[in-house]
Amino acid sequence: MLSMTHPVEDRIRDLHASADDLRTGRILAARSRRTTGGAQALRVRIGRALIVAGAALAAGASPTTATRASR
Repeated sequence: MLSMTHPVEDRIRDLHASADDLRTGRILAARSRRTTGGAQALRVRIGRALIVAGAALAAGASPTTATRASR
């Protein structure tokens, strides 16, 4: 069944998922600090989460908002 949600709700849901990914990455990093590749894995996870969050924000930004941000 097709769900008719508001685009803002979708963006909020995406940002919550990204925040959960960041928290998970932070927890995993704390656990893996004893290993040699822990810091690199954390950077990769955080980078991915930030890209997802940025894409979610960019997808929902209106042209007016983008114009104001560029000033």
